[in-house]
Amino acid sequence: MHVFNPCSGIHVLTLFRLNRLLHFYRLPLAFDFLESGVEYDTVLVRELKYLFYSVIFINWLTCLLFNFACPPKPEMFGGHSEGEEESGAGEGCNPNSWLGKISFMDAGANVYTQYVCSLYWASATALSVGYGDITAMNLTELCLSILLMTGGVVFFGYIIASIAASLANADSQRAAYRRKITAISTYIEDQNFSESMKDRIIGHFEYLWLRTKGIDPKHLFEALPMSLLGDVSLSLYNDVINKVPEFQGTDVGFCKLLAMSMKPVYIRKGEYIVKKYDIGNEMFFIHRGVVSVVAEDGNRIFDTMTTGHFFGEVGLLFGTPRNASIRAESNCDLFVLHKDDLEQVMSQYPDIRAQVYKTAEDRREAARQRSIMTMQGEAVPTKALPAALLRSKQGMLPGHIRRTLCYWLSL
Repeated sequence: MHVFNPCSGIHVLTLFRLNRLLHFYRLPLAFDFLESGVEYDTVLVRELKYLFYSVIFINWLTCLLFNFACPPKPEMFGGHSEGEEESGAGEGCNPNSWLGKISFMDAGANVYTQYVCSLYWASATALSVGYGDITAMNLTELCLSILLMTGGVVFFGYIIASIAASLANADSQRAAYRRKITAISTYIEDQNFSESMKDRIIGHFEYLWLRTKGIDPKHLFEALPMSLLGDVSLSLYNDVINKVPEFQGTDVGFCKLLAMSMKPVYIRKGEYIVKKYDIGNEMFFIHRGVVSVVAEDGNRIFDTMTTGHFFGEVGLLFGTPRNASIRAESNCDLFVLHKDDLEQVMSQYPDIRAQVYKTAEDRREAARQRSIMTMQGEAVPTKALPAALLRSKQGMLPGHIRRTLCYWLSL
């Protein structure tokens, strides 16, 4: 009589979880996200990715070989004949399979021993380093071995080639980077810089190396024709340019020249991008990361800006001093537009120049009027209020002061 063990038979339900394998496509997306971030060393993330893929690949091959040698039996899902004990792990294996021909493998071998043997043969076959101690015993296993050897050569060949190419491309840039760091360190020691200043300088170049691997993005496309260079630059910076009210609705040619003038800049966490009272000759666009508008003491945070925000447009146009300090709260990738470059572009478009300055002056005057109304206690339309209220690490500022600061900081 056949007896069903409900406690063991519940493992049948695990078969319905196989659909979770369809989620495997998320794994490459997760690694792509980590490699594109600025918080991690992309080389380390890439090495971990290859290691993780290799472990998964070998484990799948191991399970495949194991199931060919020890196919699932009904007893494994909770059933056995009355008066008989459930079979051990080794009893379910085919004695004529590759696993059954191993000298130390007997019927009493546990599943862990079987898995290690399967792992050994899967690794030796996939890496094409088999020693002949384990061989296929039938036509099915021969075909399976051919597939494993072919798939292993392709998979691990790709992994090895990717790592070798990455190291080869980085060697020349790494040597140049080391020479530059050595020269900077020597100069710093000769000039008796403080240790904190030395750490900030060296730390910046180390972070720059992690982000660019010695490739200067400013000169990467210099050899392109001017028309193609304009199209490439516009595709990179068009979205951030159109978010600035002063540049909205301008001519495509103007936007192309403006995009060609923009340059990437990389800021480490904790460094100041601009400081209060500095003359505003640059405008910044946040591509990745988080920045904060902070007080002079560096403790109070008035506002926080993330990807897609920009700051410094009024200072760029009117050359006014900065009225607040901006600090990077995480590693940041920014785009910067210099005043000289903007003036050179606008000199070729006098009509757009007048439009840009008029829009900037209108926004500046509107912000000034709102500030006066707030200081006088008058009602201010809700739509004029900023989306993010000012906040402080040591407590909230009074409401009217908080709104006034936010209006002026928006400049």
